Amino acid sequence: DYLKSKINIIDYLHSSSAVRTFETSKYFINQIQFGKVEYDDSLYHSSATSILNMISNYSVDYQSVMIIAHNPGLTNLINNVTNISLDNLPTTGIAEIEFNINDWSKLSYKNSNLIDLKFPKQLK
Repeated sequence: DYLKSKINIIDYLHSSSAVRTFETSKYFINQIQFGKVEYDDSLYHSSATSILNMISNYSVDYQSVMIIAHNPGLTNLINNVTNISLDNLPTTGIAEIEFNINDWSKLSYKNSNLIDLKFPKQLK
């Protein structure tokens, strides 16, 4: 509900195809409109570097993206592209990051801004 109150439409949902992330994605699909949804086996146990490589190949047509994946990859990705040092992004934790770029391949910590970080216990 918190995310739905902030965002109505996301251009691209890139989700791991693992059972738990698939179920999580279905919940979000019922709450938020997505332009394209893709399930990807390679997001399972992906490193931050692997996820960053995937992001760098996203279409420039996507202005907004949601990634549903796994740790430690997501936590390390957040730490690599923001100025925070997060120990662990908990299950269903939300990190909203804004990138001042026109092309996903230009993504780096130099053009990233952490907008919001919420943990499930903060939303009860």
